[in-house]
Amino acid sequence: VQEGLKIELAPEDEEDVEKCSNFAIAFAEKF
Repeated sequence: VQEGLKIELAPEDEEDVEKCSNFAIAFAEKF
């Protein structure tokens, strides 16, 4: 999941990638 997010986002958006990854992990754990 994290790798997919990194591929979709640009390298300059590393902070956003981290946030999206954390959100994806929390979402996966929630469901």
